[in-house]
Amino acid sequence: MRRAAAALALLLLAAAGRAEDPPVQVRLEPPVVGVGEAAELSFQLSLGVRSGRFEPRFQLDNLVVAGGPSRSETLTWIHGDLTRRVTLSWLLVPDDVGVGRVYDIRVAVDDRLLTFPDREVRVEAEPQRPPQRLGRRARPDDPFDLLFRGVLPRRSRPRPHDRPQLLLQAEVEPRRPYVGQQALYTLYLLAERRRVGEGRVSVETIFPRRLPQFRGFWSQEVPLPEHLQPEVVQQEGRFYWRQPVLRRALFPFRAGEQEIEGAEAELRAVFFEPTPFGEEPVRPAPIRRESAPLRLDVRSLPDPPASFSGAVGSFAVDAALEPPAVAAGDAATLTLTLRGTGQLSGLPDPPPPELPGIRVLPPHEATDHQLRGQEILASRSWRYTLVPEGAGRWTVPPVRWTTFHPGSGEYEELASPPLALAVAPPAAAAESGAAAPPAALAAPAEGWLARYPQWRWAALGLGATVLLLLAAAVVWRSAGVPATHGAAADGGAPSRGGQGGSRKADD
Repeated sequence: MRRAAAALALLLLAAAGRAEDPPVQVRLEPPVVGVGEAAELSFQLSLGVRSGRFEPRFQLDNLVVAGGPSRSETLTWIHGDLTRRVTLSWLLVPDDVGVGRVYDIRVAVDDRLLTFPDREVRVEAEPQRPPQRLGRRARPDDPFDLLFRGVLPRRSRPRPHDRPQLLLQAEVEPRRPYVGQQALYTLYLLAERRRVGEGRVSVETIFPRRLPQFRGFWSQEVPLPEHLQPEVVQQEGRFYWRQPVLRRALFPFRAGEQEIEGAEAELRAVFFEPTPFGEEPVRPAPIRRESAPLRLDVRSLPDPPASFSGAVGSFAVDAALEPPAVAAGDAATLTLTLRGTGQLSGLPDPPPPELPGIRVLPPHEATDHQLRGQEILASRSWRYTLVPEGAGRWTVPPVRWTTFHPGSGEYEELASPPLALAVAPPAAAAESGAAAPPAALAAPAEGWLARYPQWRWAALGLGATVLLLLAAAVVWRSAGVPATHGAAADGGAPSRGGQGGSRKADD
């Protein structure tokens, strides 16, 4: 009994020692993997016969969790010692070639928090493990296939045609424009659309390597909307997400067959490969895609009339006169505006209106381009200064343009509406301004007294005080001056007032 009690005590002490210092092993295997292959991060804890809390925590660099955690337990009896081992493992897939690192590794065991050094794995571009030879023929839909693949299930690197397709395509509308007609060039990125579990793709970045030079075209960039939703299109029996990445407005210079070079772009994409655990993200090396060149058949314009100045597109004309009534010698401004979907930069100035008795100064020209949907709306305006030399009434005649409309394939004549100008004689303006100065001068005084009434009483008080002082001075002078003069004349003794006066005189 004593020996049994001692043995039991030793077992209890051993179990207590294991509880105080639980052995934990952290492994990241294998040390080298290829892009698209998985490494296993495992945490193993020996608990003995007791049960407790076991929570690993960690951070990842250049590694992504593709599966897990998976839990397994084993019981062993060695030389009378019962041990229970618990293992938690994760499958990690690298993002890119380099070093994959697991850092900030901590394991919470019961009420203790254990820390461990970092674990690293080297990532190569090529696969590092040959396919395993299975004991039986595996089927893709066999849920028990993993049992015959060992502890580390791994999907072999898929072939390129198994992955979703990424395409770069360019389009131009219309394909047969006229010389000078606006055409829209769009470069699209297409990603094959697949459902979850069928192998999806996500494009992270796109960097243009080569863009067309657009020789033979006048080009202008068309900004893309900030919030642009991709659309679904179908090509050769497959569905794609399509999104524009570049747009240009093109205006051909000459007729004939014109070629637009292909564009080249570099893509960084993530392929979500289906695995028994769900989806495994795979980031291959940068992918390059190139669009096919385009050929356009530019049509020449029909024989133009003599009044045609080169405007090709759909246009409208506006005219304004400000002010519509002036005095002789004053100026009015005539503004003519031609706007539409066409190129107006090289359009010549229209001839000035013929108005006898009015000086027409050279125009000030301004050109503006705005985006309307997927088209460039051009606007060009001319501002003429009109100075009439005498009174009267004038009608500004219409200004005419001849344009070519690509929709109808015919020339059109546009004209501004006629505008009326009334001019008053300069004398009326002078007479109306002659009587103004007196009123203007009188108004401030009247307005000053009305605005500050308290000064009115102060002025009256000041005036009354001045009058009283003047009256007192007159009375005092009339009373004192004769006595002083009389004493001096008689030669008698001067009075005190006379002494003061003589003293002042001496001074």
